[in-house]
Order: sequence, then structure tokens, then C-alpha cells
Amino acid sequence: MKKLQVTTLLICLFAFTTINLNAQTQGAGYALDFDGITDYIELDNYDYNTSYIYWEGWFCFESIPGIHRGDIIAESSYGTGNRDITAQVSINKSSQLQFFVWAGSSWRTLSAAKTIETDKWNHFYAVYTSSGKFELWLNGNLQSSNNGHSYGAIHKESGTSYKLSVGTGLENNSSSLTGFEGQIDEIRIWNRPLSEAELRNYMCREHPDNTSGMILYYQMNEGENGTCEDGKDVCDKSGNGNHGTKK
Repeated sequence: MKKLQVTTLLICLFAFTTINLNAQTQGAGYALDFDGITDYIELDNYDYNTSYIYWEGWFCFESIPGIHRGDIIAESSYGTGNRDITAQVSINKSSQLQFFVWAGSSWRTLSAAKTIETDKWNHFYAVYTSSGKFELWLNGNLQSSNNGHSYGAIHKESGTSYKLSVGTGLENNSSSLTGFEGQIDEIRIWNRPLSEAELRNYMCREHPDNTSGMILYYQMNEGENGTCEDGKDVCDKSGNGNHGTKK
């Protein structure tokens, strides 16, 4: 069990103290530390929208113990005997940030050109719309895009359950975890696009000025014991009750 020193985030000079996922903490200013093996957060019954993705968050990775990548955030359809990822933001084996979406009949992928250094904080913003917007941002700057192509709705198996995971995903059609080893903080999911000015402003704040359209907000300040009203131990600060469970 470890408690790391306060880290100053790139660009924002916004400090967080990072801790082990299972360690107890008090007060604000923390991030959760994931071991890349058994540590992750899961939100059951996450009935995701098939028309859009607007995800953002901070990450600081140490290494990639997963099969192909370390997933920072992923959504999936969970059927009998398998679990199919439908979207994820990940660090690949080449230390690149990637954004995958299963839309139409195949995977759509964006990769940041910049190589991500270990033990340094970075911010991501991932955008997908079925009407033709597909973007990956790093530290407030657009890194890769494929706009103007209408790939269609995000894949969603009917009659299955749906989950959101932070700190892991799974290999398609298997039970293999693709764990993220490092720290994750300030995970936010929106139902609307952020302007460039909003993005650069909000990424530097624990509490955005305008929370209109915010679906989920994990500050990642929780410690070992559950603190949410329903007994879950990763609290959704958006007010929508999308609390997560540490696994």
C-alpha cells in the first residue's frame, strides 16, 4: 500500500495526491492508483447512448501489463459467457493514447501522434458522434481526428447488460482483463460536446463552472470505505447517481 507525493499536472499546474486504490484517504486532491491486474472500477447497468461519446479525464501510467494495451476507460455489452467492448480509451504497447469505437460494422480507431511518457500526468478528451465527429484530444490539443465520415451508431447488443469500467477493459469475446497500471483522476462523461475554451478551462478544475450535460463525474477522492448513499465506494459527483464499485 503506497501513498505517492503530490504531483503537479502538466499545463494546469493542478496538484493531486495519488494513493493506492485500496488505501484510505481523507479530503480532496487525490487520485486512485491501479495495479494493472486486479484494480478497477465498474458501473453496472450503464445504459450507454449509441449516438455519442464525450469522455475526459487525467491519467499517469507506469507500465502496461495487459495483453495489448492498458484501458483507462471502456464501455461494453455483457452477454452470456463473454463481454464485448464497444468503446475504450487506452495506452497501447507503443505508449500511444488510442481511442477505439465499434461503430457500424467494424472498429474505428484514432491514435495520438505524441508518445506518452511514464510517470507524467496527461489529460484526454475523446469524442464520437454517429453523425460524423471523431476526435482524440491530449492536454487540450487536438491530436487526431476523422471528421465528416458518418460511421453510424455505436454497437450495442440487444438483450444484454451494459457496463462502464475505469482502469480496465476486456479483450473482445474473452474474459481477459486489459488493466491500466498507474493513476487515474477526474473522469467525466458528458452528453454534449465541450468547446475548446470549455475543455481547457474545465480540465484544470475539480468542479467545472457549468455542469450542464454532465452524466458522470468521478473525482476519485474516495478511500477504502464506501461513501456514496447507496453503499458504492466511487461516488458520482454529477448528481445522477452513477456510482461505481471498486473491484
